[in-house]
Amino acid sequence: MDAVTAKKKTQLVRKHKIGLFLQNELSEFIRMKKSTSLTLSMNPVEEETDYIADESPSTELTDYKPSIDQDLVMYAGEEDYEMMWKYMYELRTGSDAHTDCMIVFMHRPVDAQGNDIPVGDESAEVVGYRAWLTNSIISVQDMNATEKKLNFKVLFGGGITKGIATVNEEGSPAFTPADKWKPPVKAPEPGSGTVTPNPGDIVPPGTGDNSGTEQGGTTGTGTEGENPGTEETNTGTDETEQGLEDNQDTTPENEYQTEQGESEV
Repeated sequence: MDAVTAKKKTQLVRKHKIGLFLQNELSEFIRMKKSTSLTLSMNPVEEETDYIADESPSTELTDYKPSIDQDLVMYAGEEDYEMMWKYMYELRTGSDAHTDCMIVFMHRPVDAQGNDIPVGDESAEVVGYRAWLTNSIISVQDMNATEKKLNFKVLFGGGITKGIATVNEEGSPAFTPADKWKPPVKAPEPGSGTVTPNPGDIVPPGTGDNSGTEQGGTTGTGTEGENPGTEETNTGTDETEQGLEDNQDTTPENEYQTEQGESEV
């Protein structure tokens, strides 16, 4: 099929693929999970200028002031509610109302080099996701007892740092600015750290790894084509065969001596 006419793969962005994380007092990023909506308002800052050479005024976009109007279903004991409860109960203001906010766009995965992975590409390894990190203000709006919700605003402040977030098995994110991203160092695979003995080394039996033993020797590295243990085993076999040949050479002489002795008697 012609590349021009080939249909591009598309994928619907689901709600769980956009994660809102707020930093608690222990510097842990907690995801807001028990919400029924997540609307990221960009709040563009527009400036109108009426230039004398133009017939009509011109509008310029100068900045954005993002914010999130968030509701939270109140489940006592849940990490997100226990965190937001303190902002409401303690009536936090000023610096006490500030915290770091991270938005993780989990529908925008990146590879080890920090490049976007095309939609539908399942061959590339996902190591992180596009993300924002900013300081924010938590402005509690109301506690609705009948709907069992605590409503608040997350007001972005200062500026937004663009980067990549890696998420561990527990779901906790770690943020790295885009200009400081480096490919993660992979841990060595099991068995890859085995020291390969030199051809002339004598390795006591039983000290090699299992992979070497399975390939026919007492020791070995587990790598095909390299099995010093096999060479040692073969050496021992050659010596045994040589000893058997020596015994076979001496057997006729012994039998002759025995027959001669019986005759003399």
